[in-house]
Amino acid sequence: MNLMSLLNLFFAGIILGLPFIFTKNLWYSISLHFSWNFFQAFFGFKVSGSFFYSSIIQRINNNNL
Repeated sequence: MNLMSLLNLFFAGIILGLPFIFTKNLWYSISLHFSWNFFQAFFGFKVSGSFFYSSIIQRINNNNL
């Protein structure tokens, strides 16, 4: 874990906690978390370290400067 991942987790906790604080309803935070993971998988990014089939093809060239 590095500083950037720690900051990302901190801000994600704030973003997922604010709807519960203001509405006292956990379903807003649950649906936000579900939609975040769904669209990450939809666009082909790793979700919790697992690869999923993506509907969008991404090609990353490693030899770029």
